[in-house]
Amino acid sequence: MKPTVNPSKLHELYEQLINTKSTIQPIPRNLRMQKRWSIAVNRTNFPIQRVRNLNREGCYRSILLEVKKLFANTKHPMFERDFKNDNTESALAMHAYLTNSFYFNLECSFMYNYQIQYAFNDCPYEAEIRALIARTSEDSRPTEVKLKPDFATFYLNVLKVQDAKYITY
Repeated sequence: MKPTVNPSKLHELYEQLINTKSTIQPIPRNLRMQKRWSIAVNRTNFPIQRVRNLNREGCYRSILLEVKKLFANTKHPMFERDFKNDNTESALAMHAYLTNSFYFNLECSFMYNYQIQYAFNDCPYEAEIRALIARTSEDSRPTEVKLKPDFATFYLNVLKVQDAKYITY
């Protein structure tokens, strides 16, 4: 049986974690790489890859829109950040969305392929989200991943290190 925490106490714990967290040190300017997606969209010799990437990004955005509706009344902190034009932490990251029970991420690999990843952790909307994912084309289908060391620790670490402006309730 899982230990239970009073919801108001849990909210206090989240607030404490978010407000006393350490910050991520940005990559020094001279070591930053150009965002991979910005190179990918300009690779005119790879039209199939460009179309596939646009389809994957559209798939990600449409699923994200529906997911955000499902989590609209959540009581737990949610992290959402658009990394598309921000290379202070990663040249690969494009967008990330994380709740205490669902992870959704879009990135562009070093080989210029957009990738969508997701993970669940006792998610109350897992069936609905899986149905959204199942409706995507095989070519755009997100990949389920296991977060390390585990989902709960990953979630708490994100809340701990990310700027509070990216965390909402």
